[in-house]
Amino acid sequence: MKNFKKIISAVCLVCVLALALSGCAITKKVTLATVDNEIVSLEDFYQYFEGIKSSMLQEAGIDLSNQESVDNFWDEAEIEGKNALTVARERALNEAVKLIIQNKKAKEMNITLTEEDKKQIDQYKTALVQQNFGSKSAFLEQLKALKTNEASYDKMQSYALVASKLYSEISKGDEYKIDREKAKEALKESERVTAKHILISTVDNETQAPLSDEKKQEAKKLAEETLEKIKNGESYDALMKELSQDPGLATNPEGYTFGKGEMVKPFEEAAFALSENEVSEIVESDFGYHIIKRLPLVVEDTDIDNQIAKMQQEVYDEQVEKWKADFTIDINEKALNKIK
Repeated sequence: MKNFKKIISAVCLVCVLALALSGCAITKKVTLATVDNEIVSLEDFYQYFEGIKSSMLQEAGIDLSNQESVDNFWDEAEIEGKNALTVARERALNEAVKLIIQNKKAKEMNITLTEEDKKQIDQYKTALVQQNFGSKSAFLEQLKALKTNEASYDKMQSYALVASKLYSEISKGDEYKIDREKAKEALKESERVTAKHILISTVDNETQAPLSDEKKQEAKKLAEETLEKIKNGESYDALMKELSQDPGLATNPEGYTFGKGEMVKPFEEAAFALSENEVSEIVESDFGYHIIKRLPLVVEDTDIDNQIAKMQQEVYDEQVEKWKADFTIDINEKALNKIK
């Protein structure tokens, strides 16, 4: 059930995100959609909504601490011709609908939870509460603040594990057997880069709070001086080893290989704009000032493994979309459009 962690983590995003985007709790029972006769409640929807909104903001490079920027994004930004908030609503509802569809298909195949599976879910929940909230009451308050509840949380966790078991069974088919060479070629053809960077941080290492304006100016000056040294011929790698405040440097001394949407937007855009072995100007993100060097694309065995998993997931996602045709899905558009 290796896919369980991935599915369940998506459901659990709502449990670990900050409350910056949340509002007051809604108590009125609302049905947002039905899949045949099964209801997608407002509480089910909110198991996904705030997590999806947060991901969209991060992908767009929006400073989450700047409420005006956040509000402007939801009011004005468009994604593929649609308002960003509309897209967030649709994505969240679609995730809940897909989970129900997978559970209905699993039931058709006599795939259910064992007592051991139920024990696994309980243990996961206990660990989540202890590690992230400290107490059950704090956990319940978080759910309430995010407009959902424990019953919906428990339901979605059970559904997520059933979906994982369904994936394990379905993925035994020949269409999921992805050749490593095919995956390697797909990686080379995809939009991916390898890059390293010198990071001069503008956040406190312990609290992760932004530094004062005075400290930020000092950081910018150091970044400017470092870039000037590189332009004058000093070793990029030596300066990176000496000055970079990237906490991942020790484990990634040869840089990072990544695709679109995997890094903060300013860093990503700058890295993709560079030619191989070219060094960027100073790039500012919420983490600090970056001096980025793009490298020839590195394809590691782990990258190939991840690509195979991604391609297998794409095959499965396509199958789930096909299954939708087997069900009657009714959406309460009026209620959905009221969600902020």
